Amino acid sequence: MDSGHVAFTLYIGAVLFCLFKFVSHKINRAAEQKQLSREHGCQPMRVKYPHKDPILGIDLFIRNVKAVSEHKFLQTVTRRHEEVGETYQLNMMGTVGIMTRDEEIIKTILSTRFKDYSLHEERKKALNPLLGHGIFSSDGLSWAHSRSLLRPQFARSQLMDLSMLESHVSCLMSLIPDGKEVELQELLLRFTMDMATDFLFGESTNSLLADQDGYHSKLEGFAESVQYAQDRIAIRMALGRLALLKPDLKFKHHVRVVHKFVDGLVHKALHGNNSSPKTQPYILLRALVEDTQDPIRIRDEVINILIAGRDTTASLISNVFFLLSKRPELWSKLRNEVLTQFKHQPPAFEDIPQCKYVRYTINESLRLFPPVPVNSRVANCDTILPRGGGVEGKSPLFVPKGTPVIYNVFGLHRRQDVYGPDVEEFKPSRWESLRLSWEFLPFNGGPRICIGQQFALIEASYVLIRFLQKFETIESKDERPWQEKIALTVSNRNGVHVSFKRSE
Repeated sequence: MDSGHVAFTLYIGAVLFCLFKFVSHKINRAAEQKQLSREHGCQPMRVKYPHKDPILGIDLFIRNVKAVSEHKFLQTVTRRHEEVGETYQLNMMGTVGIMTRDEEIIKTILSTRFKDYSLHEERKKALNPLLGHGIFSSDGLSWAHSRSLLRPQFARSQLMDLSMLESHVSCLMSLIPDGKEVELQELLLRFTMDMATDFLFGESTNSLLADQDGYHSKLEGFAESVQYAQDRIAIRMALGRLALLKPDLKFKHHVRVVHKFVDGLVHKALHGNNSSPKTQPYILLRALVEDTQDPIRIRDEVINILIAGRDTTASLISNVFFLLSKRPELWSKLRNEVLTQFKHQPPAFEDIPQCKYVRYTINESLRLFPPVPVNSRVANCDTILPRGGGVEGKSPLFVPKGTPVIYNVFGLHRRQDVYGPDVEEFKPSRWESLRLSWEFLPFNGGPRICIGQQFALIEASYVLIRFLQKFETIESKDERPWQEKIALTVSNRNGVHVSFKRSE
């Protein structure tokens, strides 16, 4: 036998061996999946979206694109739960996934079987250029390290000094004209950026002062680059792999601008004199330097906190004012509560929770308009869900590795069996009797629950209380309904056009 025949024989043998290994692996995996499914009493998923194109799901993709273009995506996907089911299977451009607003399933993927799920790789790829390997863009050991580093920084004791918050709120209120229309949402975005950069870096963008003579900020241009970069990240996340077809050189420029600003502040914190009097406000960057000397790790974490906290808090506060502007009687009720409790004095940290109706109002705003309305995870191993299988979706369901599970928080918060038939109504009083767990998830849940939750709630409550003390009435100047604008978070596309009347 010549060398050619020997080579060919070896080649065929190698191919057959690889084929045998591949088939054996598939057979063994199928047997393991069947065994796991049998052990947990799983039933096949029978509740499915009625695709016209069951192979690629292009029909659903087109409908979703249309809904997004009409700014009705959230109400569209929520209506599907009423038409199809609380949990159903769908095809997302060739990938079979699961859509749910079932609190037990959400609890399972975020908590009970937390380690069985991870972030989408496409999401991490989209976030990485700006956020690096920070807490919101990482998984596994990297995420665990980030959380252990950051969680102590949001302890109650760090949040009790409200002097920094008061200075920025006072600046915000000084820009509100008496009795004249103002677009409040844009002002609140500037306010939360000023507050966030001050808290994180000890240097504020001072964007609320930008129109005044003598304005100066060491971070001038920073806010614009942050906004551009995160807007493009949202587009990349929406497009997924198709984002490669839409290159953006300006994105890289603005990412470099953001990193350069933060790198300079980190370098200053690492090599400067960090000893400061106890009367100086708490600065997160200064605290992180005491725990790690890695400049890239510090940069990633503070940018993660900035991006996660700025828009979500601005969205929350904006929505509160938008909703109250439509209900002047509720403004009066809240104002009476606040003036009875605090008169016209700024509230102390420990006294804020005593204003129960303020808390009910913020909860109701978060229920109607959660800042992150739809989220997802991917199964990183073969696993089980407690429901979703069988004809009625009540039996346990086997979930193969690689299956995406999308959970609709916006839809969860509009379940009539939980909140009553008036779910679309802004009704803070409903919280007087509600006792909820996984049915209310404005800050996510489980190990990845938002570490800045208390910070955001205190900030929103404080702003509302100070406005209630300062202004006797609020009035809507825009008859248009709330309309979604989806980016990394969701906000009101129409803004918040209101007027305030100062108290005597």
